[in-house]
Amino acid sequence: MHRLIAISLAGCALASGPADSAGTVAGTAIANQAEITYEIGVETRVRASNVALFQVAEVIDVDILLQTPERLVSPGAVGQPLNFTITNTGNGSESFVLASIAAVDGDDFDPELPAQVLLIDADASGDISPADSNYIPGVNDPVLAPGESVDVFFLGNIPAGVSDGLIGFAGIQVQSTTGIGAIGDVVAARGDAGVDAVLGPSGGSAQATGEYLVGEIGLELTKLATVTDPHGGARPIPGAQIAYTIQVAAEGTGTAVAAVLQDAIPDNTEYVPGSLRLNGIALTDTPDVDAGEFSPATPEVIVLLGDMSPVDGPQVVEFMVKIN
Repeated sequence: MHRLIAISLAGCALASGPADSAGTVAGTAIANQAEITYEIGVETRVRASNVALFQVAEVIDVDILLQTPERLVSPGAVGQPLNFTITNTGNGSESFVLASIAAVDGDDFDPELPAQVLLIDADASGDISPADSNYIPGVNDPVLAPGESVDVFFLGNIPAGVSDGLIGFAGIQVQSTTGIGAIGDVVAARGDAGVDAVLGPSGGSAQATGEYLVGEIGLELTKLATVTDPHGGARPIPGAQIAYTIQVAAEGTGTAVAAVLQDAIPDNTEYVPGSLRLNGIALTDTPDVDAGEFSPATPEVIVLLGDMSPVDGPQVVEFMVKIN
């Protein structure tokens, strides 16, 4: 007489990689095998089934997020950036082709396009810098791992004849180079490791637009942080210092009067005495004749920037804190 003792199902991934928002990485092998244990008399026997094996298909999905909701501009201004973040929300490595969008229904004017319209934030600084790359379709299409992002700037020229209060829309379209279409469409054998690629909710394509507003003056702030730890690395551990750089730029027309920058010292950190600077010039920590001070009661740094207009150019404030 045969008596059944146990049945188990053993599943294992034969190849693995980091998971992302779309789930298991494309090309991952999923193996499953059943096992049965039973007795014949005093003998225990074990038998295994065949292995059921398949590879996870690639999901092609992409998201684009506008980082500059509105940019104040003046007539005739050139190279005005709108910042967009492109994220690969699929589960495989994917390349994307980009296109500028300058003609959008519902606005008052279309921005004029310079010779180079799109700029890739190659150094991930969050602002335009010499390290950034001019985008050329088919030459340096962004290649993003699952969950990876890249910032791209749309650069627009503002027509000289526009008047205050007018709005112009512009943006970026991004498309997977593997394929685009309706959700659920399959691109056979075009995914990572030769698996099928399936189009996700975006259909492999997305776009976003920002807004240029011609008119009154506005101040735009950009803040960057750099960490230096006690061991010469860049890990935010206790004892590490964080160097903050804040750029303040006037955009639009007119003058912003009596601008005051205030920046609170983050919790669990302390201000590094003597680290406050304006445009590279050291400021004292106490309220006196120069433009800056550190207020320990708040705690915060305060910098009097005074009257600002676009012709003044960006003002740069720097200071440091130490992680407790």
